[in-house]
Amino acid sequence: MRVKKHLPVYLFPCTGADGNFVKGADMTIAKKIDGFISQSSFIRKMFEEGVRLKKRYGAENVFDFSLGNPNLNPPEDFCERLQQLVAAEIPGKHMYMPNAGYPETRSAVASAVSSAQGVTLT
Repeated sequence: MRVKKHLPVYLFPCTGADGNFVKGADMTIAKKIDGFISQSSFIRKMFEEGVRLKKRYGAENVFDFSLGNPNLNPPEDFCERLQQLVAAEIPGKHMYMPNAGYPETRSAVASAVSSAQGVTLT
């Protein structure tokens, strides 16, 4: 077995429930992945800038509204429903979904938006 040496090491900081950074383990990444990271999208760069600013000024002083970073917790009924779904025996629930999303979910969202906005979406 051949072992690669001298791979780059990255620290991926995580935040705990209080928003403070938690020291984590180093993660070694292959050179190919390192290239993908260095050529990341603008959205990814915004996310990384949020991480940098939180380290510099403290998480409590940075309001990071970049993609996937809301500043509030989901509603309690959402959390309860999510727990019910996780506990339910649903065949294939851990499989990948289609790129466009589940048809039943898309239909439910279209129906809700149609009602709320007074337009017809399918």
